[in-house]
Amino acid sequence: METQLKLKLLWLCLMCAAPILGLRLQPFISKQSNNSITVAWSAPDGNVESHVVLLNSSSSNKSPELDSSITSYEFQNLTAGKIYSATVTTQSGNFSEDSEPVTNATYPNPPGHISLKHATTDSIFIEWAPAHLMEDADNYCYTVTISTSSGTREYNTKSTYQNLTDLTAGTFHDVSVRTIGPFGLQSESIDMKYVTTRPNVVQPFISKQSSNSIRVVWRAPDGNVGSYVVFLNSSSSSNRSPELDSSITSYEFQNLAAGKIYTVTVTTRSGNLSEESEPVTNATYPNPPGSIKVNHTTTNSIFIEWAPAHLMDDTDNFSYTVTISNSSWTREYKAKTTSQNMTNLTAGTFFNIFVRTIGPFGLQSECFKMEYVTRPNVVQPFISKQSSNSIRVVWRAPDGNVGSYVVLLNSSSSSSSRSPELDSSITSYEFQNLAAGKIYTVTVITQSGNFSEESEPVTNATYPNPPGSIKVKHTTTNSIFIEWAPAHLMDDTDNFSYTVTISNSSWTREYKQERFTTYL
Repeated sequence: METQLKLKLLWLCLMCAAPILGLRLQPFISKQSNNSITVAWSAPDGNVESHVVLLNSSSSNKSPELDSSITSYEFQNLTAGKIYSATVTTQSGNFSEDSEPVTNATYPNPPGHISLKHATTDSIFIEWAPAHLMEDADNYCYTVTISTSSGTREYNTKSTYQNLTDLTAGTFHDVSVRTIGPFGLQSESIDMKYVTTRPNVVQPFISKQSSNSIRVVWRAPDGNVGSYVVFLNSSSSSNRSPELDSSITSYEFQNLAAGKIYTVTVTTRSGNLSEESEPVTNATYPNPPGSIKVNHTTTNSIFIEWAPAHLMDDTDNFSYTVTISNSSWTREYKAKTTSQNMTNLTAGTFFNIFVRTIGPFGLQSECFKMEYVTRPNVVQPFISKQSSNSIRVVWRAPDGNVGSYVVLLNSSSSSSSRSPELDSSITSYEFQNLAAGKIYTVTVITQSGNFSEESEPVTNATYPNPPGSIKVKHTTTNSIFIEWAPAHLMDDTDNFSYTVTISNSSWTREYKQERFTTYL
């Protein structure tokens, strides 16, 4: 009887507990933020008096007793990036049933401000402030995303800095950092736009220069460049190009000083970063000297002067080079002044003379050219042969060169005679059809270019003509009186006389006679 009573009571207890035992809920996290979690569930079949939601982590949170019509509850003021386990307890009378726990986490807080620590041509090193209020967060890290128009790359780190490597020089990048919490939950990202790697340095060179301009050329570097700026500096001035598009790889500076040393650098720019090339030094060409004039000339020297090179007041160290040459040799003189005496030259010789300005690095101006000749040497003529109507003049070719000769023949009464211009290979000339018995003075002129040198005069005469036929006028025992015809064509003859010679086997006697008769 007692056993039957116990069984009956057990059956009644089980019947009262049945509505609770069959109503275990399946909660889920319907929503979460960095400081809240909403736990939701579906209303169970049957009746429930109330619900209580428990949220556990390193600390516990408990909802108030919720009416059976409520099917969600939001916990607030939670720790960011924290793992939480939620259970929902259904209650009826003094019976309760706990659900299976549901685990999730709050979102992590985003990292703090990002700053660029430094950049190279292929890397960007960034730092950021730690995510706020994450001291009690469960395991978390940061993801750094770097992207360009050509792709995206990600880095995961526990630190608050990241070196982003293997980048392209001079390229704009978008960088973002976000916190990754439990279950891969991600914070909002903190972005940094238009972060650039440093551009590569170029190697400029001077491709062309004149007396007032310099052209700078460079090769586009690996990677990207936003723009270029070219700087040109001298000891007295600075020049700067406008900002040049990245497609431009040359720039010409104009209106520069002639013969001036200039140093060039090319700055590559990308974003707010710039890289300056190694300097390249060269110079503008000097201006040429002014007009040349010959001051004086001898048989072995030419002294020239020239006007100073124009607009060279601000020029760096310069000088002049005088080059003199003929068909056999070339000689150079260096001069700081505007004159030069060129010595040890060959008489009567044509020379090409060049004067040019020599500037820094041996750069040479265009040259001024002139052709000039040394004075010819004087010859020493002599009369090698004469007759009653001719004189032959002979001379030895002088040292050096001669362009031509002219022989002059003068007498006291007749007009001067002049040879044609004689080739330098000719060293004699015969004057004919002269007056008999006439005194003549000869000079030989050596000519080279516009110079001529006259020899010392040499004087001699033509032979006189013989007297005419002789006849005896009368004779005595001790005398003979003779007469003769006057010498022919001697009217223009200089002072002359006759000599009468009488001789026998024993003696000879001479008589000087101005007349055409004489006693012997």
